[in-house]
Order: sequence, then C-alpha cells, then structure tokens
Amino acid sequence: MRNFGQNTRYLFIFLGVFLLFSCTTTISAQNAQISEVDKLVNLARAQVNTNLDSVTYFMDRAIEKAIESQETERTIHLFREKGYYYEIYNRLEYAVGIYDQAKRHALKTKNTSALLDVYTDIAIANRKLGNYQETKTYHTLALKLAQKENDLRGI
Repeated sequence: MRNFGQNTRYLFIFLGVFLLFSCTTTISAQNAQISEVDKLVNLARAQVNTNLDSVTYFMDRAIEKAIESQETERTIHLFREKGYYYEIYNRLEYAVGIYDQAKRHALKTKNTSALLDVYTDIAIANRKLGNYQETKTYHTLALKLAQKENDLRGI
C-alpha cells in the first residue's frame, strides 16, 4: 500500500508537468510555428502509455536538437523528463543514468536551480532502488545547495 501512495504521487507530479508543458506548447503553436524540439517531445508524450522505446527515440532526437540549438535549460529539462519516463516504466537504473546526464549539463552551465532539481530526482530514484546512502548523499547536496542559494522551494 505504501508503494501505491508513492507511485500515485509521482503519477500526479508527472501529469502536472505534462499538463503544464502541453498548455505551453498549445499556446506556442497558436502564436508561432511549433519548434522541432516541441514536435519531437509531443511525439514522445503521445507514446508514454504504450511504448518506452518510441518515447526514448523521440526524446533522444529532441535532446539532440536542443543541444544543437544551445538551449541549455531546455536540454536539462528534457533529460529530466526522459528520466521520469524511465521511472514510470520502473527502469530506475536507467533513470539515474539519465538524471546524471542532466546533472552534468547543469554543472557545466552552472544552473543551480536545475542542479537542485536534478539532485532531488537522483535522490528519489535511488531511494526507489534501495540505495539509501546515495539517497542521503543527494538529498544532502540538494539541501546544502538550496540553503546556499536561498532556494528552499522543493526542500
């Protein structure tokens, strides 16, 4: 029952993120031509409930396009979204690896807000894996960074 509550929580978080970005994409499409990255992300999102391989394919293409166009914040967000999809399919080891890619981009660009989010993502995925020392390490990193940046929104 405890797992059910945690899974439900993450499903609601995912749906909230999905709706937020779906609305943003819809508004963008009405005001201007939809970007190639947005098209690829929408194709990935359409496959979430049926086929992780297709989701991965489209997310990888979207990440490549975001990197090519030097959209650093978008790149980090796309890595995080891809990691969420792996969590949904209970491929937690892969999710941690993908979050690690997001972490590298956040560190490289010195994006502390994104880094805080990624540290939390890594901690949560590790907790689900039963890697409690890693969980503690990343939650501690997130807490220290949040205190340093005076950004306690997610802590």
